[in-house]
Amino acid sequence: MCRTFKDDTKASSSYRSFPLLKEIKDILIEQKQWIENNKKDFREKYNNEFNDYTNVNALGEILKSDYITRNFNRLLEKNGVKKVRFHDLRHSCATRLLNLGANLKDIQEWLGHSTLSTATSIYTHYSYHNKVITSKLIERAHESSNEQTDIEQLGGTMEVQMR
Repeated sequence: MCRTFKDDTKASSSYRSFPLLKEIKDILIEQKQWIENNKKDFREKYNNEFNDYTNVNALGEILKSDYITRNFNRLLEKNGVKKVRFHDLRHSCATRLLNLGANLKDIQEWLGHSTLSTATSIYTHYSYHNKVITSKLIERAHESSNEQTDIEQLGGTMEVQMR
C-alpha cells in the first residue's frame, strides 16, 4: 500500500503565520520529547521517515489527516462534554473572539477567509450578551437624542460622550 503525504495547503492563501502561544509551545516541546523517548524505546521498529513531524504515533508513523475528527467524539464523550462537530469549534472560536472585542478583520484572517463577509456570515453568531449591550446603547442614544432636543429648544448645543 502506497501512501502519499502533502506538505502544502489547498490554496496558497492558506499559508499564514501566527504567534506561538506559550501553552502551544510547551505542548510541542512535550510532544517532541515523547517522540524522542519512543525512538529510544522502539529503536529499529521506529519509522524515521517523518522525523520533522509532531503528528506521529508511538512508532513514528504519521497520523492520518482525519485522526482528530475521528477521535474527537470519543474525547467529548470521555470528558462528559456535549457532542458537537469538530468544525463547529471554528464557529465558537470566531464568536468568542468577537465577544471579547477582537476586530472582525483579525478574525477573518485568523480563520483564513478571503473575505470579511464569509467570516461574519458563517462563523460569527450574535450572542444574547451582545444583544443586551446593543439594546443599552440604543437606550442611551435615545436618551441622548431626547436631551439634545430639549437643549436645542433652549437654543443651545450639547456633546454626548458614550462610555
